[in-house]
Amino acid sequence: MPNDSDKYVPDIAGLEAWGDLPLDLREKTAHVLLSTGDLRKAAAGDTWIREGEQSENKGYVLLKGTVAVIREEQPRAECDAPALLGEMMQFNPREHRLATITALTKCTVLRFSWDIFWTTAEERFDEVEFATLRKLVEQFAWARFMEWDESP
Repeated sequence: MPNDSDKYVPDIAGLEAWGDLPLDLREKTAHVLLSTGDLRKAAAGDTWIREGEQSENKGYVLLKGTVAVIREEQPRAECDAPALLGEMMQFNPREHRLATITALTKCTVLRFSWDIFWTTAEERFDEVEFATLRKLVEQFAWARFMEWDESP
């Protein structure tokens, strides 16, 4: 019997962060995220990441809704679902959040631990698949960081 969260597999598999991974590996990644995370609802105005905070190494997949991405001294950006959020902290040597994420609409979010995600992925993927996935997520995080760094 299919799990209710399986309806989110196409959205998660379609995330830009997975780069050019083949569809079967994108779907496998989606299943790992769904099996290690928990679905949450957020009301408009809820904030779940705050710039500068040192917090647990949590990631988020925005599955429904729109959020504001706010960085000090930067124009506010908006991000629509589906989107990967909270990926930069795991590659940030200072281990603090680089932006504030606040729901602009009602949202559905998959909250997960990056540490548990990586451990589970390493168990379920072969060595090359795992290394490729990790490299793509890191490249995605750094590309996003560089875009922010270059904005006015």
